[in-house]
Amino acid sequence: MIITKLNGGLGNQLFEYACARNLQLKYSDSLFLDIEGFRRSPRHYSLSNFVLDEDVRVLPLNKSRSLLFWQALSKTNEGLAFRIAKLFGVYLWKTPTYKEITIGDTKRKNLYLYGYWQSELYFKEHAEQIRKELRIKTDPTSESQPYLYEIQQSESVCVHIRRGDFVQHGLIVCDESYYLKGLDTILKLRPEAKCFIFTDDLAWVKGSIHFPIPVTFVELEDPDYEILRLMYSCKHFIMSNSSLSWWAQYLSDNPEKIVIAPSVWYPSGRGQRDRSIYLDNWTVL
Repeated sequence: MIITKLNGGLGNQLFEYACARNLQLKYSDSLFLDIEGFRRSPRHYSLSNFVLDEDVRVLPLNKSRSLLFWQALSKTNEGLAFRIAKLFGVYLWKTPTYKEITIGDTKRKNLYLYGYWQSELYFKEHAEQIRKELRIKTDPTSESQPYLYEIQQSESVCVHIRRGDFVQHGLIVCDESYYLKGLDTILKLRPEAKCFIFTDDLAWVKGSIHFPIPVTFVELEDPDYEILRLMYSCKHFIMSNSSLSWWAQYLSDNPEKIVIAPSVWYPSGRGQRDRSIYLDNWTVL
């Protein structure tokens, strides 16, 4: 049995699901989503709104396993923690650097995943199947339908400007010059492009970034998955260093999409130079 302990926002949950689902498909085993941690988190479980496979189930709360010991060991020596924990069926890896998961058999013992797994390398084997499952299963809300229509009828560009907790934790790497260079790059190739601005700090964006063309600010109180639907429905992308940005461009079905990405994804620490989150079709600025 494979269990993935979900944590973080929607973008992180999608990575966590994709990694675990890939292992499930690879080993033909059962998969459970452990959502117990959301009882103590400002984040919430969002994957119930996606077309997940019927063999993927939510783990009963009383079956959730505490991983506090492994988390504490990981903070002391993450490499040692990973090597020892996997002997007990626990794969804990919350750092950006890609770490290969090698498993002999998942059926003789429970396999617990607890990490961010932010790379296509964790699920490339079954990428197309996973893409199909990570679509929103509900109809668009009445508030989002006008945006969706406009996005589908135009040479739409999703411009994602993530601030919020990124400001607090020093994770901002995308400034005004990055977004303007990205837009200039797209306009040279698609002069009829129309920008849709997705941000969690609308006031800052309106006061700080001066776009050379008219743009549409997506102003919705809709849930995170509804925002993601609008984002992945766009034809082109200027990303922030955000997992939600990553999934928006990844779930886009436009074969000619232009994807602009920042040259730095993790602003400090070991993952700063790690490139495993990057894809070959991106234009990196």
